[in-house]
Amino acid sequence: MNSKFQAQTQNEEIAYFNHLAKEGYYEPYPDHEYSRILFEMGFHMRDYKGLLLDVGCGSGAFSIRLAKLGFQVFGLDINLKMIKKAFQLAKENSLNADFLQADARMLPFKDDTFDYLFCGCILHHIPKHIPAFIKESRRILKNDGEIFIFEPNILSPVSIYHYYLARKGSPNERPLLAYKIKKLLSKYGFYSIHISSIKKVQLKSSTSSTLSKAHDLFLNIAVDYLKLPLGLYFIVTAKKLK
Repeated sequence: MNSKFQAQTQNEEIAYFNHLAKEGYYEPYPDHEYSRILFEMGFHMRDYKGLLLDVGCGSGAFSIRLAKLGFQVFGLDINLKMIKKAFQLAKENSLNADFLQADARMLPFKDDTFDYLFCGCILHHIPKHIPAFIKESRRILKNDGEIFIFEPNILSPVSIYHYYLARKGSPNERPLLAYKIKKLLSKYGFYSIHISSIKKVQLKSSTSSTLSKAHDLFLNIAVDYLKLPLGLYFIVTAKKLK
C-alpha cells in the first residue's frame, strides 16, 4: 500500500474525529455500559495489575475505567484533540494514566513491554492495516501477554444498516468479521484465541421506539435462542506465543 494512500486514510480519520471532538462526542455509552463491556471481555478475571496499552484510546473512556480497576494504563491515539481530552479526564479523576499521540500501525514502544493490549472499536477504522497492527501488537506484548479486541460485527443487521445503507461514520470504517481477526491472530503468533459476542450496547443518545423494540425481539430470538452470530459487537481475546 503506497504512502500517499496511507496518508490520505490517516488524514480522513483525523478529520472525522476532530469533528466528533468539536461536537463533544467523547463517550458514546453510559457509564454502566463501559463496565459491562469490560466485564464481557473478561477483565474481572484478571488481577488488575500490570502495564496495559489502550490502542485508539480516543478521549480515554476505557483507559480511565481500566486505570480505576488498578491497571497501569498507557493510552495511544492518532488524534491530538482526543489525547488532550484523555489527559483532562485522567486529571479530573486523579488517575495516574499516561497518553501519547501515535499511529497504531507503528507502535512507538520497545519489544516485550506490555502485559495487556486493549483495542476498543479502532480496527474497523483501519481495516486495510489490521495485519500491521497485529504484528506490532505481538512485538510489544510480553510472552503470554494478552490482547483484547472489541469491534462492530459485520453480520449484525445494525452494522449493515449503519455502515452500508445509511453510510454513517468515517470514510474508512468497515465492520469486521470475528473469524478473520482470529485467523490473523493465529497467523502472527497468538494462541488461546477466544471469540464471544455482545448482543447490544446502549448508546447515550438511544431512545425507545417500536423499531428498536422489534430489533431487540429479533436479537433475543436470533442470538439467545438460535445462537446465531448476529450480535452488534464481537470480542476476540488471545495470548502471545513465546
